[in-house]
Amino acid sequence: MGNPLLELHDLIPHSQIKAEDVLPAVETVSAEVRQQLEQVLEQLTTARSNPDELSFESVLYPLIDISLRVSRVWSPVGNLLSLKGTPELRQAAEQARPLVVGFFNDLMLDSRVFELITLFSASSLGKRLRGERARYLSQTLRDLRLAGADLSPESKIELKQINLKLADLSRRFSDNVTDSKFELLLI
Repeated sequence: MGNPLLELHDLIPHSQIKAEDVLPAVETVSAEVRQQLEQVLEQLTTARSNPDELSFESVLYPLIDISLRVSRVWSPVGNLLSLKGTPELRQAAEQARPLVVGFFNDLMLDSRVFELITLFSASSLGKRLRGERARYLSQTLRDLRLAGADLSPESKIELKQINLKLADLSRRFSDNVTDSKFELLLI
């Protein structure tokens, strides 16, 4: 049996996930999605001269898949941490968290991702989108702007540090909540 965090399941086998599965799974998926992202970004070369060659399927679907692949590995870890944050699991998650946060920082702050989606949005196909696809495209561009994709390189470096610090503070807060021993009696 392989790493349960890397296998596709209808229902997540939480009982099979061990602390020693976390870091290898995050390292594996991080390397795979970074490679997949670079393949998506190869479209930039031709898109700059001919954005009409871009499509929702070639730009946004792969980006959705990339995010889902990371979430499929990390979400069960977060669930386990909030339910039974053993010292071993916490340590494993603490080692893996910077990779996850770093990946999403890099994805959301990558000017090439922002440029590719902006080019698609301005293309004739992008302008003709309707319904949920048009909404998804506009929300993705909004989210990238809000995340800092159009900031200066210096500001992006500072924002990455802030995001890492925020992730650490969130983890510590969550650990404190999980460790708290209080009762609330509602009458």
